[in-house]
Amino acid sequence: MGLLGFLIGNISGLIGASGGMLFLVALLYGLRYSLRTAIGTGTATMALSALSGALGYGWHGKVDGSGFVLIGVVAVVTGYVVAHYAQRIRERCQVGGTGLLLLAVGLSMLLR
Repeated sequence: MGLLGFLIGNISGLIGASGGMLFLVALLYGLRYSLRTAIGTGTATMALSALSGALGYGWHGKVDGSGFVLIGVVAVVTGYVVAHYAQRIRERCQVGGTGLLLLAVGLSMLLR
């Protein structure tokens, strides 16, 4: 698990991603977690990873405070509410939705 954290931390710091999707894939397929346990664990892990990256970029003056607060507050509230309701969705639907989201993000990045 430590090696996964090391690899994902390096990738996250390099490309500016918080690593959430990378953690999710590693937990689902590498460590065989159930989807909801992988989402919860990955999200908690992502918070620590994102904090370390934000501190690094902030140290160099590359964090916009107003954007951070506005987007951060909305994301925290939305994440909390959606996590509550996500427990009512069939896990198979969540897996499919996650796969489609990853596909869409990957394709948009390749076509950019």
